[in-house]
Amino acid sequence: MSGEWFTSKLAAATLIPVVYPHVSAHAQQELFVIYTKVSNDDIPLVRKTAAIVLNDMVKLMPKVPE
Repeated sequence: MSGEWFTSKLAAATLIPVVYPHVSAHAQQELFVIYTKVSNDDIPLVRKTAAIVLNDMVKLMPKVPE
């Protein structure tokens, strides 16, 4: 995700929750790393987009037994 074009980062942040349930566990880990990078981006609009899909990301995380 190293690029000056923030539109690709916006697209990635939006698409990660859509594809996450359909990929392998290894790919899910990679997507989570990408999402983490996007959510810490320097561009406010990119961080805002990551925040918007945060609810979807939380729903996809495995539940931890209490």
